Amino acid sequence: YILVLQGDDPHALTQAARAVESDLRTLPGLGSITSTASLVRPEIAVKPDFARAADLGVTSSAIAETLRIATVGDYDVSLPKLNLSQRQVPIVVKLDSAARQDLDLLGRLSVPGSKGPVMLNQVATLEFSGGPAVIDRYDRSRNINFEIELSGLPLGDVAKAVHELPSLKQLPPGVKLIEVGDAEVMGELFASFGLAMLTGVLCIYIVLVLLFKTFLHPFTILAALPLSLGGAFVALLLADKSFSMPSLIGLI
Repeated sequence: YILVLQGDDPHALTQAARAVESDLRTLPGLGSITSTASLVRPEIAVKPDFARAADLGVTSSAIAETLRIATVGDYDVSLPKLNLSQRQVPIVVKLDSAARQDLDLLGRLSVPGSKGPVMLNQVATLEFSGGPAVIDRYDRSRNINFEIELSGLPLGDVAKAVHELPSLKQLPPGVKLIEVGDAEVMGELFASFGLAMLTGVLCIYIVLVLLFKTFLHPFTILAALPLSLGGAFVALLLADKSFSMPSLIGLI
């Protein structure tokens, strides 16, 4: 069973995922519960001063380009090459790894602007922060997946129990629940069979109207349909069986 939380606010999504994971572990009978929520790793957050940057003619892409080249080096196609007799060796120029811990040093990097180079700390603020190692998206929104091992339990029963969890009933604004995988297929299957059953009943009624030439008498014949369906439901309950493809075909 795959459960997906989706939202555009990373903080609200992370808090909701933690609450949902905690509630999922309280459900009896389930197997392992895994989450795709990424671990938070330290990072340097760069917050440009857009007004100051505009005055000096510095763009956000220029700030990002400067920091990228200084910390990890330039792209391979832009690197200078050392020509040897049988091969070329790319030359990567970048700051020492320890420089990533020195915000003052990074702030003194020269950023190109339309009015000449300026220091990075004049157009942006650098600070240590934390963020996810990997960002997953579903339909362009951030998402966190929960993969739940059923351990022999019916998918429908597990899905119903999960939807009754307090954390899912009180999701923060901007965070919503979507179902993928087997749960999504199950919902489409029941909807399709419901449509097929309704279509079948309407077709039977039309045929009976044509045979008896009246609209009322077919209702008396079709009145037995709920009794037969009820008997099928009772039989499934007594047999302690969940709905499956063969049982739905039997109902039709």
